[in-house]
Amino acid sequence: MHFSIPDTQLFNANGSSYMGFNIHINGAFHCILRFRQLHCLHEQLRKAYPNRLPSFPPKKILPLSLSQLEDRRSQLERYLQLVGQDPIISKGYLLNNFLLTAQHELGSEKSREISLDVFLPHGVRRVIQITSTWSAPSVLSKVCEDLGLQKEFMSNFALYLARILKDGELELVRRLQAFEAPHLSLRQCHIDCNVHLRRAHWDAILDDRILTSNVALGLLYVQAVGDVERGWITCKDIGTLNRLEDLQNGGFTKEYLRSVRSLPTYGSVRFLPCTCDYPNPGNMSTATFSPRNITLTTHTKQAIKNERKSEISVFPVTRIRCWRLTTVHMNDDDISASSSNDDSTPGDSSASTTPTSSSSRSISTRLEFSFEFLVSRDNLRWITLASDQASLMSSSLQSIVDELVVKRSSKEDLVADNISSNEDIDGGDFVNWSYLSRDRGLIRFDSSKTDDNTVAARRNSTKKEYKNCNTTVIFNPGRESVQNEAFEDIGDDDL
Repeated sequence: MHFSIPDTQLFNANGSSYMGFNIHINGAFHCILRFRQLHCLHEQLRKAYPNRLPSFPPKKILPLSLSQLEDRRSQLERYLQLVGQDPIISKGYLLNNFLLTAQHELGSEKSREISLDVFLPHGVRRVIQITSTWSAPSVLSKVCEDLGLQKEFMSNFALYLARILKDGELELVRRLQAFEAPHLSLRQCHIDCNVHLRRAHWDAILDDRILTSNVALGLLYVQAVGDVERGWITCKDIGTLNRLEDLQNGGFTKEYLRSVRSLPTYGSVRFLPCTCDYPNPGNMSTATFSPRNITLTTHTKQAIKNERKSEISVFPVTRIRCWRLTTVHMNDDDISASSSNDDSTPGDSSASTTPTSSSSRSISTRLEFSFEFLVSRDNLRWITLASDQASLMSSSLQSIVDELVVKRSSKEDLVADNISSNEDIDGGDFVNWSYLSRDRGLIRFDSSKTDDNTVAARRNSTKKEYKNCNTTVIFNPGRESVQNEAFEDIGDDDL
């Protein structure tokens, strides 16, 4: 998880006021939390995970000045970033359910039966009956059940927020995680998108375990056909392309998959054009992530003929020492300057914006994905891509590395434990926990008394309405990032 707190909101209700912190996760606005709510979370995490937590920002008795408020915002942001980088806590029951409940509170969402449109890899829409507060793993489980896919194969697929652009290009916005409800995430999304079902893993070997299922076989096939047609899977050999076309026209599903899986670009994801500083600052590049490489296609103008020229650079994943995701907070002036300096990108979505009152300045966040690459012996270089898909780039690289590490460890089961996105969260030893709402009402949870898709909750106070509250956004620019050095497997063979 990548957390950021770009700004705060001052809430006035019933003669009292409090400050709310706008929480963004993986580049998207998620919820509004008070200091006391985060402190309540910290106390429960501290009991559940002794000696794993960073220190929590200190309490203040007197009202905060603007500079003190900015210090608190920065400290809370740093605290959440460190918590989100912990592989145990970030996948745990407490944190994910706390964030899910916070999203419910923001949307004032009560559990109700709804219909959710889910698009399969070939664009076919399926209408799924779900409960509005279900988490992404619960919705994924329902989708698989509706399709007739065995539950043991569910971890091979994932739900994404995505949209089809005017030119037919597929834009993957982000992968839906266990801490969010797809129905609410769709409502909060600042662009028009839908829920899409796609293959979750990268290595073609992982397909083998699910090819015994006709449903899984069909899903992999239609996604492969679509990826070939949109150019995500590429092949320069005309004979291979003709063979794939013949197999597709003849309806030879297994043979088509067997042939397309042999291509190095099978399983690749192509992102929208973005600003990149390689080989020179300010270039427009298209990034493609494959199971082994990151490929940048850089578009430059030739000075003499004023023509577009493409330069392809390949970065093997095994030579990436580390990477990071950075949140850039921008106000109106920053956005105007950025727009005037950058070339317009077809299909590029706008930066994530925190909802504010009409009298407030527009506050936006922009993400940058950076990786440190071993160019040559003793020569490491940071390469940065500024993109609205930066969060998905970071999580994609993480999952690629996870598969490589597990594969090198010679474990039989290559499927990583992806509990944070594909499986229902296991309560483990933490059966009882509490959520302190913004109006100080206490919600008690007992995971031992819940079914697979719902969480029983009991409110100890009357809910207050905040629809007519006045809000004031206080903004202070800054750039914060947490470096992820989960993969440093660089040896002489990689040079």
